[in-house]
Amino acid sequence: QGFTQPGQLSIIIRIVMATILGFLIGWNRRTTSAGIRTFSLITLGSTIFTIVALQGFPNNSPSADLSRIVAQIVSGIGFIGAGVIWKTKMELTGLTTAATIWAAAGIGIAIGVEMFSLAVLGTLIIIILLMLKPIILKYESVKI
Repeated sequence: QGFTQPGQLSIIIRIVMATILGFLIGWNRRTTSAGIRTFSLITLGSTIFTIVALQGFPNNSPSADLSRIVAQIVSGIGFIGAGVIWKTKMELTGLTTAATIWAAAGIGIAIGVEMFSLAVLGTLIIIILLMLKPIILKYESVKI
């Protein structure tokens, strides 16, 4: 389909929205092993795969089980998330980054199926949760 075909504006909006929301998540995580580019690409990629699943396979074809592609996004993103988890003798790091990667893929899927409110709300909740770390650390350091 060309850019002048019906429905292309919706695809462009979804692609841009996915990139922006991924950027916002990545901005918060820019000091970790996965930052702005990583999260933008995760939301963008999961949105593109979801759009292809919705529009690339006709509903009457035998391979039209659209949930299979979404399921593969979820399991595939787990391999990326597993790559940022590191265990040393005394410390386990990367769990929050891995969980954020997984949630960012969910944001991309939500955008791909045009659940924009869910994607925006989910992004806000992710950012709020990530911003709580300094507050929690400060609270934990107070001795009663």
